[in-house]
Amino acid sequence: MFEDIIGQEKIKHFFENAINSGRLSHAYLFYGIEGTGKVAAAFEIAKWLNCQGDAEKPCNKCKSCIKINKMEHPDVDYIMPVFIRKSENKKPEQIAEEIYLKKREKVESPYKRVTFEGNTSISIDTIRDVKSSSVFKPFEGKKKVVIISNAEKMTLDAANSILKLLEEPPKDLIFILTATDLGMIIPTIKSRCTKIKFSPLSNDEIMFSLIKYFNINDKESEIIANISTGSYTKALEYLQEGIEEENEFAEKLLEIILLKDSKIYLDYAEELSNRKNLKFVKDVLTIINLWIKDAIHYKITEAEKTDIINNPIINQLSDNLYFEELELVNNEIEKSIDLINKNIYLYLIIINLVINVRKILNKRISNE
Repeated sequence: MFEDIIGQEKIKHFFENAINSGRLSHAYLFYGIEGTGKVAAAFEIAKWLNCQGDAEKPCNKCKSCIKINKMEHPDVDYIMPVFIRKSENKKPEQIAEEIYLKKREKVESPYKRVTFEGNTSISIDTIRDVKSSSVFKPFEGKKKVVIISNAEKMTLDAANSILKLLEEPPKDLIFILTATDLGMIIPTIKSRCTKIKFSPLSNDEIMFSLIKYFNINDKESEIIANISTGSYTKALEYLQEGIEEENEFAEKLLEIILLKDSKIYLDYAEELSNRKNLKFVKDVLTIINLWIKDAIHYKITEAEKTDIINNPIINQLSDNLYFEELELVNNEIEKSIDLINKNIYLYLIIINLVINVRKILNKRISNE
């Protein structure tokens, strides 16, 4: 069970025990940042509860599992925030088909970001449909499972409408709500659910999965894992879109940091802060920090360069900077990343970083 869920070992163990002992709650609220496996786990639980296989469950081979994987099982409902433009004058069957395709895309790739464009929400009409169908016993399976993704996007009317059902659900019905922002869920819903926190994934967990499923090299997977901030959804997007631009800016910034020409880094700081957002600059600094750490690792191990690195930038850093300087530069970059997290003005962050690193390097030059 949970073979395709990345990390979250405590949660896996918890649900394995709960399912095997028959002690599942009637409603769960999975919360945590995007890309940590909330929806993936919800589908796995739905499949396990209705799997017709005799051995390991879910088998993903029986009629029930196949139907859930195609979003065609009558006892498993997946609800997501939608936005339908009324101006497009779509027929009801066209709207239903569009929603179905989005749902199927999500169940097939639960870590992928699958959303509708626009101001999406979960309407009271959708919740009314859930309430209407809840009075019926399961048609084919053992349990009815309703998965509500991004439950914080329920309208207030929808949230109030579902309260009674969460409080007194039919015995054969299980709710699994997911949320990225627990604070946006109204307290009365939170009090009626068993809350399960999905922690950000570790870099090692993301790296292992990227290498296993996409056959990329260790260094590329390390960079992607570090800039994904615990989200496998973000990792997949970086993998698809590439990180060439981030690498290019990282090389340029590092080159400027090591130069003495103040005009160059002033111009560059203005260019970067005007053209790019906080996330991009944070990614750039994270990549530089990885190079610095690799250079530090080389200094500590005193290994042959060919044994651990194949990057001219890392070679340059390890050849031209002392161990103590590398550590100080590493600290300055980490401080800058922390300032980005606090939404400090980008231009000032970059300028201060270059100035502080130049002070570190000038101190050595003046002593030589």
